[in-house]
Amino acid sequence: MSSFFLTKELAAQAIDLVRPIIEKMVATGVTAKPGDLKIVVLDSTKVYGTCNFAEAIVVDIGNGAPKEKYTAVARSKANIVWKTGKDSLYVQQFEPQLLEGGDTKWGGGIIQNGIIVAVSGLEEWADIFVAKMVAAACSALIAKQMRVMMASDTIFLA
Repeated sequence: MSSFFLTKELAAQAIDLVRPIIEKMVATGVTAKPGDLKIVVLDSTKVYGTCNFAEAIVVDIGNGAPKEKYTAVARSKANIVWKTGKDSLYVQQFEPQLLEGGDTKWGGGIIQNGIIVAVSGLEEWADIFVAKMVAAACSALIAKQMRVMMASDTIFLA
């Protein structure tokens, strides 16, 4: 089973909502990097250890033309959050003993309202900012869908 609400389409829509902010950050020089980044969103219903990482990915999208290393780093950030239940920056700063060989040293993976998002390609603070915005957009879009569901005669999600 997969999340009924956190779908590939919903995650892509959330990223599209955030994309203009990323572009503005780059255009105005708020971030020094070009905005070629990787965004990974995981399925909230997939519990670490019950499936492999690839099965937990809802969306793995590039913005611009991300370097190959950004893909690997974003996935590693997401995996750190998935296995620890903690933001990757928190693990880096306060619980580095949780890191394993092959894990990235960078923050930029977050968990917010049970939604895991990881971003790589900007400065670490900007990766975190974008990840939080994507998670917030996912939460808002899911809340909107839930309101529609609650107003319907449907008893079970189908």
